[in-house]
Amino acid sequence: MFADQRYEADDLVGTLARQAVQQGVDVVVVSNDKDLMQLVSPRVSFYDFARDRRYQSEEVTAHMGVRPEQIPDLLGLQGDAVDNIPGVKGVGVKTAVALLQAFPSIEAIYADLGRVETLPIRGAKSLRRKLESERDNAVLSKQLATIAIDAPAVYDAEGFRYRGAVASAIDPLWEELGFERLRQRIPHWRPED
Repeated sequence: MFADQRYEADDLVGTLARQAVQQGVDVVVVSNDKDLMQLVSPRVSFYDFARDRRYQSEEVTAHMGVRPEQIPDLLGLQGDAVDNIPGVKGVGVKTAVALLQAFPSIEAIYADLGRVETLPIRGAKSLRRKLESERDNAVLSKQLATIAIDAPAVYDAEGFRYRGAVASAIDPLWEELGFERLRQRIPHWRPED
């Protein structure tokens, strides 16, 4: 189990995924949280269990409109209400994607802000003004959306090996939550340690 007072779960997942890849392990991040798509690389895939869909880099680009490494930039521009990321006021997903198809990052947008007015985006002149006035929010939002890969967690392949559930550890919680019938669906129970 991994927990930290400073780092969020996404940061722990990102750190452990990076370490596993460095040890030659192919990683599958199982989640339906689009933020984690930024971790996708040649050795890291993303599996959305709710939709039963697996994403490699090409699928992330097709689904999100940007490359995996641009996900923090996308969220930095459009924001993410679920994670309290403000983004740039007045910039939605379509505009954010269009900007990131023309520029590789938020930093590149601000390095050549005048070029925004020449893009085939509806309201390009007012978009430039929005971006100018919201620069701090864009930069902060990207920072908030970027998953850390240096959290205090250590990947150990043996520690990640599934050994089965421990009934005495989970039964009280299931009873409290009314999940008694789920116990029958566990294919392998681990003996008590």
